[in-house]
Amino acid sequence: MPDRSSPGGGHRRRRGHRRSEEQPERVRVRVRRRQARTPLEKMLIKPFAEILDSLRTLVAGLLRRPLVPVALLAGGLWLSWPVLKPALPRLLGLGSVASSSPPPEVVTVFVEDPQRTIRALEIWRRKPTGSLLVLQGRPSSQQDNLLYLQRQGKWPRQERGILRLEAGCDTVGQVAALSELLATLNRSGNLTMVTSEAHLQRTLAIARTILGPQGWQVIGEAAFTGDNRPEQPLRFWRDRLRAYGFLLTGLTGTPPDQQCP
Repeated sequence: MPDRSSPGGGHRRRRGHRRSEEQPERVRVRVRRRQARTPLEKMLIKPFAEILDSLRTLVAGLLRRPLVPVALLAGGLWLSWPVLKPALPRLLGLGSVASSSPPPEVVTVFVEDPQRTIRALEIWRRKPTGSLLVLQGRPSSQQDNLLYLQRQGKWPRQERGILRLEAGCDTVGQVAALSELLATLNRSGNLTMVTSEAHLQRTLAIARTILGPQGWQVIGEAAFTGDNRPEQPLRFWRDRLRAYGFLLTGLTGTPPDQQCP
């Protein structure tokens, strides 16, 4: 029987003990399976929760910078003022008060194309007595327009209620000049703008920005002309910003009338 205290026996015992120490300890871990989301949770609940988290982050950021929401509110009010101003009397209940006379009716047209003027005359004749027709354009365009309509027999014999407005080198300048003319009426009313179909939306955007705060209700009528080139989106936004600039500074960014091409 071998001696347990012998070197060989001790070596075997230590080697076996080392093997037992090197064996990793087994740990049982219970893995909780994630429950699959229902279609309702995927389509409604999860997106709604993500939106709420984003709003919390946004609100927390705004609270750390209180001047940011104030600036955003002021900018939004300034940009929407041309739309809000005409609606304020109705919102405040002031529009229900009966007026002693109906609001003025004005028709305006850019006379560079005589077909626009012919359309404007048709609209103006259907308006109540006392309505104004404003012909806008440079002196040369006014003269060409008049001669064409006279040759075609379209010019009215009675010119009462027809005004010529020659100021303004472009659409923004012309609408700004129109606003000064309408201010002399001392009352706001209904304005119908006549131009070519391609030019109409940009014209209305400018006019509603400038004349809306004065209380004028602006609508448009398209005239069928030979020039229907589509407007460039850049011009639309450029001129609308110029209209806002006119409200803020009184400047249109157009050359003086004597320097118009």
